[in-house]
Amino acid sequence: MPPALTRLEITAVDVLGESGREQLQFHTGEAITLRITCRSETPVDRPVVSFGIYREDGLYLGLASTETAGFHTGRLRGASEFRFQWECPFNAGGYRVTAIIADSAGRTVLAQAHSAAGFEVLPRPGFDHGAVRLDGHWSSSSPAS
Repeated sequence: MPPALTRLEITAVDVLGESGREQLQFHTGEAITLRITCRSETPVDRPVVSFGIYREDGLYLGLASTETAGFHTGRLRGASEFRFQWECPFNAGGYRVTAIIADSAGRTVLAQAHSAAGFEVLPRPGFDHGAVRLDGHWSSSSPAS
């Protein structure tokens, strides 16, 4: 007998601020939490949950995935929620979030929600150059004047 079909649905994708409440505007460097809520009618073992981030002009900026982070999702059945928190590296502009849930191998998409949520990064005077803020530390081997 073939295995039962997985019935999985993404019920919500939200962008949350530091308060834990929905927030749509951020500043570069501010903490953002992406939340996906889903429901599975049949058990799903160790699904891979991912968020893709796109700039409003469609430029793909990156992916956050439970698989690449080494986070094991366990067994899903019924309602579940996953959160990914990070510090926003983006400069001013609009951004869209796509959510994907795949099988444990990450090969078969079980559910996805394209452009399911969005947020805006507010401009900072004199600091918006390029798509992302490059944080780091400067050093020099030259003697100070």
